[in-house]
Amino acid sequence: MKNELCKAFCETISVREVGAGLAVSTTSASINGDPVGFYVVGPENDGRYRIEDSGQLVPFLFAAGADLDNSARRTAFEAILAEHGASLDEDTLEIVSDPMPMSSVPGAAIRFVSLLIRLSDLAMWSHERVASNFKQDATARLKERLAGQASIEEGVPVTDALGDWEPDLVIRAEHREPVALFLVQNDSRAMEAMLLQADAEKYSAPVTVVALRERNNSISQRMQAKVSNRLDASPVFEGFEQDAIGRIAVEALGKNRGLH
Repeated sequence: MKNELCKAFCETISVREVGAGLAVSTTSASINGDPVGFYVVGPENDGRYRIEDSGQLVPFLFAAGADLDNSARRTAFEAILAEHGASLDEDTLEIVSDPMPMSSVPGAAIRFVSLLIRLSDLAMWSHERVASNFKQDATARLKERLAGQASIEEGVPVTDALGDWEPDLVIRAEHREPVALFLVQNDSRAMEAMLLQADAEKYSAPVTVVALRERNNSISQRMQAKVSNRLDASPVFEGFEQDAIGRIAVEALGKNRGLH
């Protein structure tokens, strides 16, 4: 299983055997600065495995002021867990996946890392962050720019095969690959764009992946280098709105149509 886990990730990981199974550490950083890691525990008596974190993330969220007394945060927390097939052990405060056969562990491990990163982002929630008009502004400008030339869908996967990673917008134009557009305000969303790109390559799915960054410093310098090297485009929106929308139009329509 160690080799299968290593193959499953587009990032470098380290895997070591521990008493309960495997301890996995990635190069992605969590909100407290430590590498994102998890444990693969098993096999259990029924031959199945489960994935769990160290039990440190949820207490750290509480310490950072992201307690679950806030109804909006509680709803988001539970929705993210359900989306990734996981639950919170109220006694140990560990995030635990549903049991699974060994063959499902590599794919589930990728989703579990995404889960931990998304949960970390809850610590940065604020009313202003939630109310940001970045998505609305970018979507409105794209709809105006691409009117009559492409369709724009919200909240849908690009294809069923790529259903694990849902972009904010999917742009479809005739005779062109669909564009999976991620509206990026943090490293976790940028990572999901790269994970979709990795799955697209795995399944030979024709798709263009673009990360539209809200600001130049929306993501870390390390992540900026990664998205620049791996994605089809990663323009910056704030202060360069027209150029950013034009760049996406080129990806969606082609150079001849997108520049006009």
